[in-house]
Amino acid sequence: SAIQTIFISATPLPTLEKSFSATDAVLGGAPITLTLKVNNPASAPLPNFALTDSFPLLGGVAAIKVANPPNATVSCPGGTAPTFAPAAGDIVVTATGGTVAANSSCTLTVQVEANTSNGKYLDFAANVIPAANLTNDLGLVSAAGASANVTVKSPLRVGKVFAHATLSSGQSDFFTLTLWNDGNAPLTVSFTDSPMDAEGNGVYG
Repeated sequence: SAIQTIFISATPLPTLEKSFSATDAVLGGAPITLTLKVNNPASAPLPNFALTDSFPLLGGVAAIKVANPPNATVSCPGGTAPTFAPAAGDIVVTATGGTVAANSSCTLTVQVEANTSNGKYLDFAANVIPAANLTNDLGLVSAAGASANVTVKSPLRVGKVFAHATLSSGQSDFFTLTLWNDGNAPLTVSFTDSPMDAEGNGVYG
């Protein structure tokens, strides 16, 4: 009789990466670049992969969206580029039908822009891609999900400065209000500055 021993090595799992070119996205401001990366550390190709990234919500509305124009790019050295054609306004981006070469990666980029700050000056959103959102013909799941954080900001900032740091009782002074627009489009602004009330203050009278 003969005995044959076969050793089976586990295939390294693919991994995901995600990043933004800037941590802040301003409503009405310049777009930022979202980069998605599928890494294949195995010695065999990762065939027919698909990847889906759903943008995070703030108050039930997507915090960011695909910019106009999207300027999407794909790079898969030695492999097959997936179909990746996000449209302006999309809040979900998907790549399908790509092959990552052995010991290589596929990188996808797209321009995105702020969509809502949830009625606040700024709000924070964690954009997470679950490991299960990467599929392929080998049935390999990603070793872990990927995440990147983005802060969505209102374009309007307000500053207020008094001419003097201290005033005596009955002394007059003036202050300067400055409004900044960090966006790329004009803003129509109205505001109310409530007067200070020092009554009942034992220090200032």
